[in-house]
Amino acid sequence: MAFTSDIHYSGSDGQHHVSLRINGNDRKVPLYDRIGNDMKRHHGDMWVYSISSFGFPSGYPFTCLTSWDIYSVQIHAGSNDGWNIASIVTLVASNDHVELLTTDFNVDRWVDADGNEEHKVFELTRAASQTDEVMKMSVAKLLSGDVSAMRVNPSKLQY
Repeated sequence: MAFTSDIHYSGSDGQHHVSLRINGNDRKVPLYDRIGNDMKRHHGDMWVYSISSFGFPSGYPFTCLTSWDIYSVQIHAGSNDGWNIASIVTLVASNDHVELLTTDFNVDRWVDADGNEEHKVFELTRAASQTDEVMKMSVAKLLSGDVSAMRVNPSKLQY
């Protein structure tokens, strides 16, 4: 789940990618084009992927992922149409269990292939301990649609 910042030119129509390092294997897939205007200024977007989306055969070498299986998560610039991410959270779900994987709140981070090396890849930050109640509350608020934990103006966000 990602929120685009409210600064000028923060939205993007670029074909950016998400990559996972799982058990030593790097896999990258496009952030697929969602219905409507994704990565648009003042908007929140959510993408959902299965393990097979990343090219892993169903059931091999595992049937579901946990946060321990994933070493890193990165967002890669796919064009020079930059995207400014206000905040981004990734979750891992299996059956009835959801784990917080990464949290980057209020980062205002550009993802852009405009020639600036530091903008080409955004390494997401591993989540704090699962016992961190403040983080759990923030994610619960985001999942329920309450974006008060975000710095962007919630009244301007559209879903």
